Amino acid sequence: MATSPRIRPFVWGLIFACLGCGSNGPKTYPVTGEVVFEDGVVLQGGIVEFTSIKEQISSQGNIQPDGKFHLSTIRDGDGAVEGEHRAIVMYQFADGLVQHHHDAKTFRRPDKKFASYKTSDLKFTVRSDVKNHIKFTITQDK
Repeated sequence: MATSPRIRPFVWGLIFACLGCGSNGPKTYPVTGEVVFEDGVVLQGGIVEFTSIKEQISSQGNIQPDGKFHLSTIRDGDGAVEGEHRAIVMYQFADGLVQHHHDAKTFRRPDKKFASYKTSDLKFTVRSDVKNHIKFTITQDK
């Protein structure tokens, strides 16, 4: 029994779609880093987000109390896709709602320009042949 000409494209589309089944997503490479202010004091929390310029795939990492982070795209710590990325640093502070890991005397907020892709000048190239570690130096909110 022959298949209908209308069904053939659907069947072929289904076959090609299933060829990608079981894929673990895009190839990623580990990326670690730290965020510090100009005087070397670490940013004590927040989120770093990278977006690949070519593929528009985003990766994120939580900034720890020591200023360090590792990026994740699909799985925790898997890194980011290869190529040039733009980056932003987001920080939210809510007194009384969350526990903070800083001394109130040294608390600093990053300049708001780092929270938007339109104004952030942070960039990094993820490579497959080296250890990807970045130290972002940011300015303080005024």
